[in-house]
Amino acid sequence: MKILRKSLVESKVFLCLQCQGDKYVSIFVLEKYLMKNTLLSKLLLLLKVKHTKYSDKLYFEHPYRYTFYGLERMLSLYNIETNALMLKNKDEFEKLDTPFLAEVNNDITIVENISRDEVSFDWYDEKMNVSYDTFKEIASGAVLLVYPNSTTIEPAYYEHLKTIRWDLLERIGIVMLALLIFTTISLFQETHDSLFVYSYSIIGVVGVFLSYLIIRKSASFESQIADKICSLLRTSTCNNVLQMPGSKVFNRYGLGEIGFAYFLSLSVFSLSAFSFFEGAAVFISVFALIFPIWSLWYQRFVAKSWCALCLAVLGLILLQGGLCIYHSQYVTLASTATLRGVALWGMVFALIAFSVHQIVGWVTKSISATEAKIQLLQIKHKKEVKDFLFSKEKDYKINEATSRILFGDSHSEYTVTILSNPYCEPCAKMHTQMQAILDAGGKVQYVFSYFSEELSDVNKLLIATYFQKGKDIAWQVLSEWYHGGKNKGRSFFTEALSTDLSLVVEEFRHHNEWREETKFTSTPTILFNGKPLPSVYSINDIVFIIKNKL
Repeated sequence: MKILRKSLVESKVFLCLQCQGDKYVSIFVLEKYLMKNTLLSKLLLLLKVKHTKYSDKLYFEHPYRYTFYGLERMLSLYNIETNALMLKNKDEFEKLDTPFLAEVNNDITIVENISRDEVSFDWYDEKMNVSYDTFKEIASGAVLLVYPNSTTIEPAYYEHLKTIRWDLLERIGIVMLALLIFTTISLFQETHDSLFVYSYSIIGVVGVFLSYLIIRKSASFESQIADKICSLLRTSTCNNVLQMPGSKVFNRYGLGEIGFAYFLSLSVFSLSAFSFFEGAAVFISVFALIFPIWSLWYQRFVAKSWCALCLAVLGLILLQGGLCIYHSQYVTLASTATLRGVALWGMVFALIAFSVHQIVGWVTKSISATEAKIQLLQIKHKKEVKDFLFSKEKDYKINEATSRILFGDSHSEYTVTILSNPYCEPCAKMHTQMQAILDAGGKVQYVFSYFSEELSDVNKLLIATYFQKGKDIAWQVLSEWYHGGKNKGRSFFTEALSTDLSLVVEEFRHHNEWREETKFTSTPTILFNGKPLPSVYSINDIVFIIKNKL
């Protein structure tokens, strides 16, 4: 059988599919870092469905993203109907409307076009073309057909789009403000050679940007620009050099951090109009020419690999150095002003280097924490894990005899029971999260508690509101009570309500009896289908479970 192979040069990670008799070899690839589009976002793109980067977040956090089941649940959130089939006769592939999902060598791919001559499918963000006969051999016959419609769209699409646009405007604003500041300061330069200042500053700004890319690359942060620059040297990779011991100063500060501090500190000087700038800049830049010589030697003979980003930075250092050597005839290096300037630059350089190192460390830890959170979500959202953890919790009797104060879909198989005190502040915060349960298709059951008999009348009034005004108005009243109405006490209830009706009295008694039976005292207490939430679960997790029917 033919070998399908994708070589990812920069990361030295290979995705291979190989069949040797019954032997199957699969090398795992980190989709998050190697793919421009996830399987979900790629499919949405082909279907011309309005979506944002939210689709990637949804995909990576889903515990069953490598299965038809998981993809079906995700697509349902976009109002895309699906149909899973197992084709016994693989000749029927060509009858299917593209695009569709297919199982190929125990993995899921998107088939974009299919005919008797050739099949095109997406393989980890790369378009593969094989013959129809080859495709029948590597495909199991399992497919997931997708049917978008006029209502198909990403949930909260316009809210996501608004956020993205604001982020873009902020970034544009930063660039425009930086250019404005640069231009304004330059107009008031008091140096002898404006051309030198302009040229030196522009080189410094480019150096700051390239150093920033090196920082991202060293920290394994995703950057398409850095990847494209590194790919210029086909036979080498930036990672080889940036992960070597020689890439850190004092085994602590990365080359990107040092370069960032170097160029930024000099750019600050060039934009300042200090009288000693030129002499100090010439001295520092000429002295810095030692670094390119060392770096070229290190890459050639120690790392035995070339880093395109590093070479670009070295080129800028050489360019600045050459510019300063030419300009040195116009300045006096051996002066007190020059030494004062070098000393001041050293302090600014150290300040920036220390700050950047701390920021990079903080960002790295933050990203690691985010990834760990995603991994935890993937684990605890697996049905078998969820069922196991909930099986360890005590099962409490939950039915209409417990409480008839029910909101949401009465036929839902998911019931969230909340023991709540009308005067409890944490209960007020918890109530705001209950709306998400209702929106997901679950039902919410309220059991009321109270601090003292004097305050129990409010419980009766809330129960009376439910039976006499209906559950829709009762939910609105309850929301308004928790939003601030509780500060008014009984005067909050302006409409006449009968609290002495047998229905209200009986319901109030049921709530008290259930509390005494379960011995629950703290509020809010949350049960999911009669079981307390395990410590690792939150209301957001329950919303996810309900939406995805896990």
